Order: sequence, then C-alpha cells, then structure tokens
Amino acid sequence: MPLSKDQAASRRVGSSGLVYANDIDPNALRQIEERCASEGIHNIKTVLGSVDDPLFPEKGLDMIVVFDCLFEFSEPSRWMASARNYLGKGGQLVIVDPDPDKIGAKEHFLSRERIFALSKETGYVPVTTDDTFLKSHMIVVLKPVSR
Repeated sequence: MPLSKDQAASRRVGSSGLVYANDIDPNALRQIEERCASEGIHNIKTVLGSVDDPLFPEKGLDMIVVFDCLFEFSEPSRWMASARNYLGKGGQLVIVDPDPDKIGAKEHFLSRERIFALSKETGYVPVTTDDTFLKSHMIVVLKPVSR
C-alpha cells in the first residue's frame, strides 16, 4: 500500500518532529487517526479547522503544506491570511495543486496567476515554483512578507 501524504510527512520529520493533519471534515480526520493507530504512527496529530482558519493549536510552524485542495476552499484568501499567523520566522506556505494548464481544466482549478494574486492580497511573496516534480500539479512555495 502506498504511503499517504500524512505518512510521508511523518517519516520526513522523524520521531522528533510533529505533523498536523488539518481538515474541516471530522470523518477525514477520523480516518487518519485510525490509520495512524493501526500502523503505530505517533507523530501525526489531527486538527479540525474551519473554512477560513486552519486553527492549528500552536504558532511558529516551519511549514504548512496545502496538498490538492486549495482550489476547493470556499474562502481561500481568508484561509491563507489566517495561516500566516501560524508560521514561524522563516516558515513557508507550500501549495501543491493541480495545474490547469497541464490538465486542461481551467474552470475548476486555480491558475498560477490566481495563486500569486491570492498570495499578494494575503501577505505572501513567492519563493519558488516547480512545474517538473509532479506530472499534473504545480508546487508554489510562499513566504509571509515581514510583519
């Protein structure tokens, strides 16, 4: 069975690190908790967020990764603005979303230009963009503008 995104992050941060799995759907979080329990994974904690705030239990996070879902957010700009409050010095927001230019679904997914516009309006600047790592997705790394 392939690793889930959460499992991969868990391995990456190691036993001394912590991964917050964040969702607005309690059932999705319950599935993560069950899988972690059955596989003996202890460094993933689930966090029930809201549509406009991830509601992480602490500030100073090194990285927030939004994988395959920013295009589904009903309040992406409010969520991104709230997420800034949880990042520590040097922290980054990483967006991994389908690239509409690659998959030809421009009406549903956020364009790179839209993500850059959202980042500007919510207080981030782009650090890098990678179009080569994933076949159908783009990776956009953002950092908060100094406060």
